[in-house]
Amino acid sequence: MFAACCPATIPAKEKPSNTEAEVDPKIVHEILKMERQFAEAIKARDAGTLDRVLADYYADSREGSDSAISKKGTLARSQAGTLISYPIERQQKVTQRRDLVTVEGLSRNPPALVTDTEQEEQWLHIRRLWTKNAGRWRLVAQTREDVEKEKPKEKDEPSKQ
Repeated sequence: MFAACCPATIPAKEKPSNTEAEVDPKIVHEILKMERQFAEAIKARDAGTLDRVLADYYADSREGSDSAISKKGTLARSQAGTLISYPIERQQKVTQRRDLVTVEGLSRNPPALVTDTEQEEQWLHIRRLWTKNAGRWRLVAQTREDVEKEKPKEKDEPSKQ
């Protein structure tokens, strides 16, 4: 009977806090701007910009690996010119869960060795996690995962000769 008298005291159904929410277009714009700054800093070997963009606890890893490269290691690789930029070129998706914004999609995987023979194009699934700290977006993590090539479908009928 109390609930019938005071319906305002009954809490409204809330979305579970662990589900992905639609991302505010303003946040998407800010994050994509940071993505460009991150890529440009890598190409320019700009360790100062990278230092400002990366969170102190930043980690760069391959999916399934037991190790990751820290912020310090990433800055060293940048200065040495061995840090690779993985801009997302296909299937870009921006999602938000609590304080983390995820940007993911496909990026070309540059060949490890330069050779005279033409190499097959390879793609990686890239996932970057961003968070806002002291009013600034910081990159928390980047993971890279090989994209399996589509296997040719087997024919149902035996080939006619």
